Order: sequence, then C-alpha cells, then structure tokens
Amino acid sequence: MLPALLSAVGVATDWVLLLSLTVLRTNPRRTLRRVREAFGARARAVARASAELLAADPRHHARLRRRLHARHYACPKPR
Repeated sequence: MLPALLSAVGVATDWVLLLSLTVLRTNPRRTLRRVREAFGARARAVARASAELLAADPRHHARLRRRLHARHYACPKPR
C-alpha cells in the first residue's frame, strides 16, 4: 500500500508542477501594471470627488462628503 501511495504523491506533485509552469503561470510585470492602473484610477476618482467637494455650494457638502467617503473606502470589485 505504501508504494502505491508514494507513486500517487509523485504523480500529483508532477501534475501540479506541470500546471504551475505552464497553464497557471502568472506574469509579474502584467500583474504590477494592473495594480498600478487600478491604484491610479482610484486615486483619480478620490481627487475628482475632493475637487467637487471643494468647488461645490455649501448646501451640497453633505452629499459630496458621502460620495468622497464612498470612493475612498470602497472595496475593489473582484475580476
């Protein structure tokens, strides 16, 4: 029973290694580029909401403050 178990572990290890090196391979540069683009987009959205708050009529400050807070603390949507 032990030799069969060891061979199954070996096959599973080889299979995971093969998938990791081919199909499931990630590109670190592409990942970093996507993270930077997402960060830039969120930063621009917060800056835009801040500018709207500063330029707005004082009667609309509460609504714009809520929008700014929502932009700043929003959870990113999974892909």
